Amino acid sequence: MSLVDAYTAGLFDGEGTVTLCKKQAREFRAPIVQLASTSLELLEFLKGEYGGYISKTTKREEHHKQAWIWSCIYVKAINFFKRIYPYIKEAAKRERIRLLIEVYPQITRRNGKYTADEKKVKLAFERTFFGESKSWRK
Repeated sequence: MSLVDAYTAGLFDGEGTVTLCKKQAREFRAPIVQLASTSLELLEFLKGEYGGYISKTTKREEHHKQAWIWSCIYVKAINFFKRIYPYIKEAAKRERIRLLIEVYPQITRRNGKYTADEKKVKLAFERTFFGESKSWRK
C-alpha cells in the first residue's frame, strides 16, 4: 500500500476531475486528470510525484483566493490513474478510471490512424465514458 497514492486518491475523490478532452478539433478525445486548489504547495507536490503541469486560474472577483489547476494528459494521466485506482471510493470516478486503464489503451492507435470500424469503436467508447451508452462495443 502506498500512503502517497492513498492520500492522493482521497484528494482526487473530493476535488479531482477525470475526463476526455480534445487538444485539436480533428483528433479523438484523450484522457486528462485535473485537480484544482488554492494551495500551490499541494499541487507542486502532485507535479513532483506524478508529473504534469500547473496552470494559474483567473480570479473572478478581487476578494477570491488565487487558485491553480494541476493537470496530466495522455499516458501520464493513465499512469496516475493506475496508481490511485485501488484507493478511489467515488463510484462514477472509479468506473471512468477503470475504462481508461482497461479499455482506452486497447482501442487507441499510437499513430492516430483508424479504420472506419475502429473509429466506430472509439466513438462508442466515448459515449460510454460520458454515460450516453452502456456498451463501448456497440
